[in-house]
Amino acid sequence: MAALARERGWWVGGLLAVASLGAPTGGALAQGSVETDRAALVTLYNATGGANWTNNTNWLSDEPLSEWFGVTTDGNGRVERLQLGWENGEPVGNGLAGPIPRELANLSVLRRLDLSGNALTGPIPPELGRLANLRGLLLRHNELTGRIPPELAQLTNLDGWLDLAENALTGPIPPELGRLTNLRGLLLWRNELTGPIPIQLAQLSNLEFLHLSDNALTGPIPPELEQLASMKELGLSFNDLTGSIPVSLGRLTSLRQLWLGDNELWGRIPTELGNLANLERLHLMNNNRLSGRIPSALGNLTNLESLRLNRTFLTGALPRSLLQLSGLRWFTINETGVCVPEDPAVQQWLGTISDFRTSGLACDGSLSVAFGASSYVVAEGESVPVTVRLIDASETARSATIDLTVTPGNGATSADYAAPPGSVTIRAPATTASFVVSALADNVLDDGETVVLGFRSPLPAGIAVGAPATATVAITDPAAAALDRAVLEALHHATGGPSWTNNTNWLTDAPLSEWFGVTTESGRVTALHLPGNALRGPIPDPLGNLVFLQSLNLGSWWDPTLGRWFYNELSGPIPDALGNLAVLQSLALGGNALSGALPETLGSLTNLVSLHLGDNELSGPIPNALGSLTNLNWLTLFGNQLSGPIPDALGSLTNLRVLSLQNNRLSGPIPDALGNLPNLQRLYLNSNELSGPIPDALGNLANLQSLNLSENQLSGPIPGALGNLANLQGLFLSRNQLSGPIPRALENLSNLEHLYLGDNDLAGPFAWLGNMTNLRQLGLWNLGLTGPVPSWVASLTNLTYLSLTQNALSGPIPTELRRLTNLSFLSLSRNLLTGPVPAWLGDLTELRSLYLYGNPLGGPLPQSLTQLPLRALWVHFTQACAPADAAFQGWVETIGSFRGTTCGQDRTGSFTDPTLTPGATGVRGVHVTELRDLINTARAACKLPHAAWTDRRITPGETPVRAVHLMELRTALTQAYTACSLPLPTYTDPVIVRGVTPVRAVHWTELRDAGISVLDAATAP
Repeated sequence: MAALARERGWWVGGLLAVASLGAPTGGALAQGSVETDRAALVTLYNATGGANWTNNTNWLSDEPLSEWFGVTTDGNGRVERLQLGWENGEPVGNGLAGPIPRELANLSVLRRLDLSGNALTGPIPPELGRLANLRGLLLRHNELTGRIPPELAQLTNLDGWLDLAENALTGPIPPELGRLTNLRGLLLWRNELTGPIPIQLAQLSNLEFLHLSDNALTGPIPPELEQLASMKELGLSFNDLTGSIPVSLGRLTSLRQLWLGDNELWGRIPTELGNLANLERLHLMNNNRLSGRIPSALGNLTNLESLRLNRTFLTGALPRSLLQLSGLRWFTINETGVCVPEDPAVQQWLGTISDFRTSGLACDGSLSVAFGASSYVVAEGESVPVTVRLIDASETARSATIDLTVTPGNGATSADYAAPPGSVTIRAPATTASFVVSALADNVLDDGETVVLGFRSPLPAGIAVGAPATATVAITDPAAAALDRAVLEALHHATGGPSWTNNTNWLTDAPLSEWFGVTTESGRVTALHLPGNALRGPIPDPLGNLVFLQSLNLGSWWDPTLGRWFYNELSGPIPDALGNLAVLQSLALGGNALSGALPETLGSLTNLVSLHLGDNELSGPIPNALGSLTNLNWLTLFGNQLSGPIPDALGSLTNLRVLSLQNNRLSGPIPDALGNLPNLQRLYLNSNELSGPIPDALGNLANLQSLNLSENQLSGPIPGALGNLANLQGLFLSRNQLSGPIPRALENLSNLEHLYLGDNDLAGPFAWLGNMTNLRQLGLWNLGLTGPVPSWVASLTNLTYLSLTQNALSGPIPTELRRLTNLSFLSLSRNLLTGPVPAWLGDLTELRSLYLYGNPLGGPLPQSLTQLPLRALWVHFTQACAPADAAFQGWVETIGSFRGTTCGQDRTGSFTDPTLTPGATGVRGVHVTELRDLINTARAACKLPHAAWTDRRITPGETPVRAVHLMELRTALTQAYTACSLPLPTYTDPVIVRGVTPVRAVHWTELRDAGISVLDAATAP
């Protein structure tokens, strides 16, 4: 499945410059030889399926290494560049699949290693840190997993890019990367990285591009990043970062793009950001705790093109200074308390902005009151701030008195807090007042008690309350800090503290705030972060006594002293006692070996904003109690062994933005209750065992951008209600058992760019799909489509990817498809298409991959194809052939992956293994798949439909080849011989006994020859 392109704005721009790096100079002393280089490349070829690469020209041949595709050598014949990734500014890859072999570290003079855009799996070998001359390392857009090796910090000559973006890497960012002081770009976005942003990255004095977005990073933004004076782009969006926006970022005067959206940042927007005169994009949206006014200083950013502040607690009038931003094209203040003056000059300026979104508030002179945060931890006698602002165009000073109420909360009783209502006097335009926590009726302070502070209702006339209207105040006794010390000691003992990677000050008399990984406020532990610290063993129950804990993150890290990886290997169950952490906002226990059931007590953590438990060994059902976590933004439980149904209770999580339950064993129907999540943006339920229909209720998810239900057992029709998802960009429903017509209501999805419906039992009509003109990728494979290739496809002129593979489409390839001039991938393979390969395909100048195999097409390939810079052309198992003239054959040699035959030559070369050695070579899944294609092509030539098979899919390396496969192939081929009135073939073993007869090489060879014979006879002139 192609990756869904998310238009976040933080990955474009300067990142495309990764395609070109300056020429290298200097370098470390190189070891090895041309022979060792050749051996390393051969290992790469074998490890990553080189036979199936898009282009493997001269690989494994005796040609000089410089003649091998993608290889550049120096004057001594040593490999200097290995380029199998980026092309024309895009990570297009070369079809590499499998692990990166550690032997690449033997390419000792290598200066650029580019394997982007492939299907590489497994970890990044730490041995790559030995490539001392490397200037650029690009592994973007693969399927790599595991941690980022700290050994990469040894690549001190890197002066270009370290690009590991768009993978599935986990664990923390190694602080050792701060040694790469020559680095220009560090790109780690769209992974699953956890832990804080290392302050050591501030040592990268030449860094221009730092992109860490779309991970699960926590903690504050390090103010030390101000040292990165050359920084042009800083992307930290879509994480779980907390704290305020550092004032020091205002010193990054070279900055052009700053993305901090979709985190949990709080406080005011620093006025100092107005110093960033070169800034073009400033994205702070979806930070639900940012408050205060929009600084007037932002009017100094005269180069600004995009300013996004939506979904925050900002208030006040829109500053008139913004009228200086004449180039502003995107401006969003919707879902805020910001009002717009009715001044004609302001309204005229807003009319020049292409995309302006507002909450519709007009400045009317009222007062707006809001708390500065949603919860506080204070001691008796301390104060709680209440922020009050005037949202008035004239900003005239006004004053008012607002009464406050105090009511008992969790752990408190009315006897403890019998205080009368307090009050604050506000003087506009801006006042921060305080309410003092005092007046304990029984003079006994019970540690961990809370009260709820709110505004008296109704408020005085002219007063508007901003959200939230109440705050939880946790009362603490300083003497109770000794309890937290005892808990941390218990954690140390239970998880092998003496062997931790870093146990600085643990079990000493130092203040808890000086213990490694511990943060305190008023002497109580509020955050515990021990990523990669070699914690082993169970999570101790006493951890649930850290009643003021707001953030708990136990990840993984690298120990530079011992020179090897350490993983937190926490095991056993998640303790029920964690349910006592009443003020906890972030809980991250992913990537361990935790087992057992999810405890019901997690439902008591009602302040949780993010819950990350993915990539463990958790089992059992998802408890209904999680439905009580109504403040959750993120819930990730992917990659476990969870089973049973998805509980209806999750429909109560109305603040949820991401629900990630993929790769489990969940079963039963998708509950209607998930349609009650108005803020949901991403819903991932793929790769489970879900059954039943897709509920209409999912059509209520108005903010949904990506819906992935693929690889389940869903049945019934696609509901028309999905047509209500106006913001949907990607719809993935492939590999299910869906049936019936595709509802025309999907035509309403005007923002849809990716539609994958393959491997279902859907039926037509489909003509209205031609109205979805924003589609860029369309996958309709294996749907049983019949008749000609529909002409409406030609209306989708933005398509770059089109797959109609494995259907029953017939007739010629229609001329109308020549309108799809943006196509880079076209697959019409495994159909019943006839006639010649059309010459107009040469007009599709963007085409890079063309798959027509498994059709009864005929004749020589047209000369016009030689105009295309194809990387893949598959026309095997057809009667089409490549002309034998030198010009055409020369062009064929430039294609990375060509499968077909030359006119007049034996066509057995179309097979992966043209010959099998009886008694030696085993029959594999690929052989069965190729025979199916050949026999179905022969059946089509004999006017028969494609055959059906017991095993719908043959998975290479997993599906064993059985006698039943051989029996079916013989039956399907016999039917083709009979339909074409040809004498039946004979076989070495006339009878194949299911479950008894072993499949041998001779069986495959006989079927191959018989299939070629009937295809030749059926298409002979």
